[in-house]
Amino acid sequence: MAGRANVVYEFGPFRLDPGERWLLREGRPVPLRAKVFDTLCILVEHRGRLIGKDDLMKTVWPDSIVEENNLAHNISVIRKALGDRATGKKYVETVPGQGYRFAGDVIEKRPRQGVSVPEPRMPNRQPAATAVYRGGELQRLHRSFEKALGGARQVLFVAGEAGIGKSLLVDTFLQETHGRTRLYVGFGQCLEHRGDGEAYMPVLAALGRMCREAAGPELIAFMAKCAPTWLVQMPWLVNDTEFAALRQRVLGATRDRMLREMVEAIETLTAGTPLLLVIEDLHWSDHSTVDLLAHLARRREPARLLLIGTYRPGDVRMRSHPLENVIRDLRVRGLCEELPLEFLDEAGVEEYLSLRFNHEEAPAGLARMLHQRTEGNPLFMVNVVDQWISQGLLQGAGLDDLNRAVPDTLRQLIEQQLGMAVSEDREILEAASVAGRVFSAAALAAGIGAAEDEVEIRCDRLARGNQFLTSSGTVEWPDGTVSGRYGFVHDLHREVFYERIPPGRKARLHLRIGARLEAAYGGLAPESAAELALHFIRGRDAGRATLYLWHAAEQCLARSAHKEAIEHLTTGLGMLQSLPDSEERVQRELAMQTLLAPALLATRGWSAPEAEKAYVRAGELCRRMGDPKLRPAVLVGLATLREVRGEYRQSQALMEERLRISGSGQEAELLIESHELLACSLFHQGAFSVALDHAEQGLALYRDDSECTFFASYGDNPAVSCHNWAAFSLWFLGYPESARKRAGQALVLARSHAYCLAYAQTQAALVHLYRREPAAAGELAQSAISLATERGFPYRAAVAAVVHGWATAVQGQRENGLTQLRQGIAGCRAAGANMDHPFYLALLAEAYALGDRPEEGLHALAEAFAMVRNSRTFFYEAELHRLWGCLLLQAGTRSPQEAEASFQLAIETARRQKARCLELRAAVNIGRQWRHRGRRAEARQLLAETLDGFTEGFDTPDLREAAALLEELTPHASAQKSFQA
Repeated sequence: MAGRANVVYEFGPFRLDPGERWLLREGRPVPLRAKVFDTLCILVEHRGRLIGKDDLMKTVWPDSIVEENNLAHNISVIRKALGDRATGKKYVETVPGQGYRFAGDVIEKRPRQGVSVPEPRMPNRQPAATAVYRGGELQRLHRSFEKALGGARQVLFVAGEAGIGKSLLVDTFLQETHGRTRLYVGFGQCLEHRGDGEAYMPVLAALGRMCREAAGPELIAFMAKCAPTWLVQMPWLVNDTEFAALRQRVLGATRDRMLREMVEAIETLTAGTPLLLVIEDLHWSDHSTVDLLAHLARRREPARLLLIGTYRPGDVRMRSHPLENVIRDLRVRGLCEELPLEFLDEAGVEEYLSLRFNHEEAPAGLARMLHQRTEGNPLFMVNVVDQWISQGLLQGAGLDDLNRAVPDTLRQLIEQQLGMAVSEDREILEAASVAGRVFSAAALAAGIGAAEDEVEIRCDRLARGNQFLTSSGTVEWPDGTVSGRYGFVHDLHREVFYERIPPGRKARLHLRIGARLEAAYGGLAPESAAELALHFIRGRDAGRATLYLWHAAEQCLARSAHKEAIEHLTTGLGMLQSLPDSEERVQRELAMQTLLAPALLATRGWSAPEAEKAYVRAGELCRRMGDPKLRPAVLVGLATLREVRGEYRQSQALMEERLRISGSGQEAELLIESHELLACSLFHQGAFSVALDHAEQGLALYRDDSECTFFASYGDNPAVSCHNWAAFSLWFLGYPESARKRAGQALVLARSHAYCLAYAQTQAALVHLYRREPAAAGELAQSAISLATERGFPYRAAVAAVVHGWATAVQGQRENGLTQLRQGIAGCRAAGANMDHPFYLALLAEAYALGDRPEEGLHALAEAFAMVRNSRTFFYEAELHRLWGCLLLQAGTRSPQEAEASFQLAIETARRQKARCLELRAAVNIGRQWRHRGRRAEARQLLAETLDGFTEGFDTPDLREAAALLEELTPHASAQKSFQA
């Protein structure tokens, strides 16, 4: 009626949604009659304008003649509902003799347009008496519900084959719990035609429906605070501004973060209001949904949650679905219950017949015969009785006649029922089975080439008969099409009808229905990519199938569902081989390979050869295409992989190639990232001055609105990284204070984003580690560990653990420090990251030295040297030589000359790299050796020359230690000490 369906209005404590036709006050519904609601919508939509009484009455009552007092009554009700004073000056103003004006301050919010997840099927609210034969199972559900209300989370799986009554049992339970207490009810259903390819689809469907209930606004606000990675997957629930802010907050989000956010959000939410979450048909679920259910079950914290999942065990086993192993593991641990539904016994069939015929006595022997023929399968049994009734067989027919009318199997019965339908209905039902469990009349019309009105009339007639179909409201597509929505009474009907269709016709139906949906969704088609991909795969349209498989993979990656993304991309790459060799095919493969590589890295680690193969193949395709737009991203991605693996020279070569491309006036994108990666690779090779230069060039290019698309997808900010590489390089070059300030700048720049902040905190901690400030390093590392663990950044947490372990050991807790160091190093290796492994081994060796365990320290350094020799140069190489000398002296098994040779080698390496801070440390060690051997003048000269190059950082431990030794070696200092003695 009045108001725009896609606009929500907020004023004061009120929220008015014309499309959903509700008014909320502080999240609570305000009941209004229809015409009163329409009057309010008109006033709010035209706020600030005087609307004449005649105009208002014509709009509110377009087909009726009403008196003015009807309108006056509506205005009075509105004022009372909004809390206006009698004068109406707060929200609704009266202009005597003319009309009314809405005077409140209104904020207009436009939810983002999108193709939302399918509306979940809600329980049919059938009479509970039809399920009385499941009394024992219902009692178990109610017992679990009571436990959940008490704070003990309950996870229960209802298992049974098709037709055994899983949905009816759950529907009856939901009806019996309805209204008992205030609670959230979420209902999601996995769908065969999109369930396993669309990550978290049933969970998002359940959340979406909950957010459209009366308490939706408060739930949306709660999710924005506690589960932003989930709310961002449902952009139609927020406006553009809110969506942009959400996307910024969740950059770099991982699968672990999404899972943790949801389980913790449910625990927080259910502290106030219990949650009953039902997910049906889990045998068609995606991997990510199964992971979430497992996480919810394994948590030990209190939660007023009852989670019910239904599934078919046979389908799970046949498809080797991961649900089977998850349920087995949970049962062994006592973390879930399984409620297996068995076929009915003869007494159960007799009870059903009694209820079906209003407790009238059924013919003798009917229950036994029905049980024998149907084996107690509830769906089979109900369909047989329905058929008897429709054919009038129960009126006068004998048991033999009834027995002969029953087919051998439920599938045969359904086929028999379909065969009795008119040909037009059979055509519609078979096409509907192609469209899916829930479908629209408009899609069917496209499939069979009939008029939409005619198809809708036939679907309505079938739904009224309730033999095969049920009505599920209406659907409105982005192209403006409004159509009836229907679903199968039971999915087994759909399966039987689908199997009857000849392969050629089946493919044509999929293709036509997919094409109609694609046209209907228009520019929003990628949001339903999994559904469209399935239609085009089964419709043998490889071109469009690969397009939507690519979009589906993008959607999965946005949800950190890397396994599903890899499956889509692998299928798509296989289908591409059937297309003719063309530029379009090469572009499609290139797009897929560039998505596949990071997905493989996320699931299999940085050492995954498949990820490298995908990047290399993408590079080949780039060259074949003549330097297309994706080439910079491919080069940066491959360079990042090389860098993290510790292959610094290869990474450097790739980024130098990248800069040569930009130097020729092409591809300006990713220049900042290119300089950042070069700064990283050159720093790790000990080329500190050149690394600093590239870091500064990257910062010179950076602006707040810079398009850093590659790094942003990981949650990184290249400017933060550039500051950090500059900080590291400055310390090694001999500028400790400048290094500390640069690390501080990185922290300030990173503070608005969690992933970036965890990274910046770790890097700042490393600067303090270099400066020999364990307290500050440990504090920053602990902050990084907490943040990275909370947000699900395991690699960042592992690096921070290495730094924290070193700080702990240096401050006296040797064993604790060593344990943390080893755990952190193991975490980095598990991620396939070898980038700083020799450096971490050096820190481990230092901790062993502090614990008087020199042999273990030497063993760690030997491993580090082996890695450095393979990569030729390394930023911490001088320190490796110095520590080797220190440990040789501590072990006492080698001559002092061997240790001195190591110190000398450390000085030579540091001078070659211009690493003055490392040169100073080695100079202190060799100075002490010379002092013991009477070479005081040489030691004094070495220290004086080394210290002479420093202009700052004189309060750091390294410079204070060097200055103290120099003073001790100075003659006047010795004479003064002798005199005092």
